[in-house]
Amino acid sequence: MVRNELYTLDEVLFRLNQIVIPESLQCKVIKAAHSMGHLGLTKTKQMLRARYWFPALNSMVEIIIGRCYECNVTTKEHRQEPIKPTKIPETAWHTLAADYGGPYPDGHYNLEVIDKRTRYPVVEQTKTTTTRATIGKLRNIFSTHGIPERLEIDNGPSFSSNEFSNFATEMGFYHHKITPEHPRANGEAENFMKLLNKTEQIAHMKGNHSNDAIQDMLMGFRSTPQPATGFTPYEALMNREVRTKLDYVRNNDETENMDKEITQRDKEYKQRFLNKHSQKRKYREHSFKISDRVLFKQEKRNKWSTAYELEPYIIYTISGSSIGAQRKSDGRKVFRDSSHFKLANNIDIPNSNDKWRGRILMHTKPNGDKHMVAPGRREMPIRTKRAPARFRDCMIIKNRHHK
Repeated sequence: MVRNELYTLDEVLFRLNQIVIPESLQCKVIKAAHSMGHLGLTKTKQMLRARYWFPALNSMVEIIIGRCYECNVTTKEHRQEPIKPTKIPETAWHTLAADYGGPYPDGHYNLEVIDKRTRYPVVEQTKTTTTRATIGKLRNIFSTHGIPERLEIDNGPSFSSNEFSNFATEMGFYHHKITPEHPRANGEAENFMKLLNKTEQIAHMKGNHSNDAIQDMLMGFRSTPQPATGFTPYEALMNREVRTKLDYVRNNDETENMDKEITQRDKEYKQRFLNKHSQKRKYREHSFKISDRVLFKQEKRNKWSTAYELEPYIIYTISGSSIGAQRKSDGRKVFRDSSHFKLANNIDIPNSNDKWRGRILMHTKPNGDKHMVAPGRREMPIRTKRAPARFRDCMIIKNRHHK
């Protein structure tokens, strides 16, 4: 029993070789130990156990470190929403996913469009990603395969303008914008983009024209049975096989029940994929609620950038795994996947008038984004411009016009 291990020495209470900390000092001791480097749970507990003891030490350390503002802001939370399979569109060319790849070193881009039922891809090369150029490429695709009912796109400027909205209204399709900075929401397009980039690299390595290589890749991809459907994209979209270099075409009677098989096989494929990945610990649903205080994950600008913004946000809307939050200080609103947020209701966030925090927040970029910059330091060195040595004995006259 603990009672038998207690003794006093020089009016100090010990348990074996550990000092027993009174209740009034327990929080102060834990905070003092944690402030020595902001070590994690295990190391902080080991540091304390080597010298001190008091009841419920482990649970108190976990609570206090869990409320540490500095640790929460600088430590990423590797949590993602569980995979939620989407229902396959009922008809071919009903729902498309689109994305841009590039720019590549020669200045061109690849506009990729893929049918979410048949997995039939189309690629158009372009020198610019303006809305006008994007609309022109989509018109070419729609003139061949028809106008879809739904187009899923990212939030890039090519698809976010009023001109593109007017184009969607004119053509009669709904353009759905996926959650910003969340590639998993556009999985078909992102997965095919990896193959497209690989094709570009191989073409450059062999000295071939990239468009020729892409067309060869498209023929191979379209004539390969897809794991989710069991049919080739050619067969699923056109209800017939297409002759390729392999020169083999199935009998027509093999495709009679194709639509039912595609739907059933896609459902089974997604369920197997879900079962495989649902066992991973990092996948768990969020528990955010309206009015929760959260930290928002920020872009890594330099080695001093924290994982999350210093200013907290308040959640104002929740749509499935997508979260809308507003920054308290200036009213800025963001809409991201829940993995970009960390719950901060129980974090001890310091007041804005704290000296160290105010000193950091004073240093901002010209666009107003707050980030950690040391006072009196530049983020990047500025090169000193000097005239070439051969001009040392010459007088250089600036802003002189010659006729």
